[in-house]
Amino acid sequence: MHNARIGNRAPLNDDVQTRVTKARIARARARDVFHTLIDESSNSKPQLDSNETWVTDLLDRMKDGNHLVQNGAEYVNRDSCDTNHIYTRWNELSGDTIKAAQNAKNLFLSLDIVVPGYRGRKPDERRRLKQLKAADAIVLAEGDLHAPHQIIEALHHLRSGKVKNTPLVVSEPVLEFYEPLWEGLFGPAPQDTTASAFYKKQLQQWIRTGNHSDPNAVVLTPKSLYDVFDSDIKAAQHASPPSAIASALQSVRRPDPFAIETEQLVIPQLYIGTIKEDKAEHWRA
Repeated sequence: MHNARIGNRAPLNDDVQTRVTKARIARARARDVFHTLIDESSNSKPQLDSNETWVTDLLDRMKDGNHLVQNGAEYVNRDSCDTNHIYTRWNELSGDTIKAAQNAKNLFLSLDIVVPGYRGRKPDERRRLKQLKAADAIVLAEGDLHAPHQIIEALHHLRSGKVKNTPLVVSEPVLEFYEPLWEGLFGPAPQDTTASAFYKKQLQQWIRTGNHSDPNAVVLTPKSLYDVFDSDIKAAQHASPPSAIASALQSVRRPDPFAIETEQLVIPQLYIGTIKEDKAEHWRA
């Protein structure tokens, strides 16, 4: 049945085909930029063109969110500014990055959730692909340099059909956090629509229009992760019509499990961020 749906895929119109082609080129460029940024074996920095300000915009958001310690411009080179004299190669794992990922995972304890940028930070794409194939959902959270690299990787696997029946979950705050990345992949949002609405559509269209992708692949974009339940993800896994999935999202928010924390988060490595109590516990350990 699934193959039959793919076989009956409607041809793309010229406008959509043009956007897909541009997105394919942009995705390859973005992948190369972030591969350079996370490559610990090299001291190289990506050389940005004048129209690639989205990269530093995203890095600055990461710094503002305590996922990076240096200004975005210090991680890259531009024709007008050489920063090779500024050392940026050691990227500590931030306590805020860990907290964002674990908060997302803790909302879906009965499911196998993959949060790009949290696990598998070494260049081991084969292992990450295996994790994505086994996952019930891919849930995006704020992160550091590894997050966009692995988001691009996940989008590629969804589009290529290597990963199927795995919905992508992007809450509106996280969608907004990564707006510079979406701009790099899909271009700036038109003036007659909101950036959020435009990039939601582009993400869904992108993962559905590969030669072997699932034409019914689902991107869930709730206002908050607290608005998505395990049952919503299970329904999205079984290729229900996306419109039905969107309307079926439960309106009653689940209780916030982090309102009262009963357990300290201990990370067995150095990291930065604002989660001071976790830092203290780490150093005591």
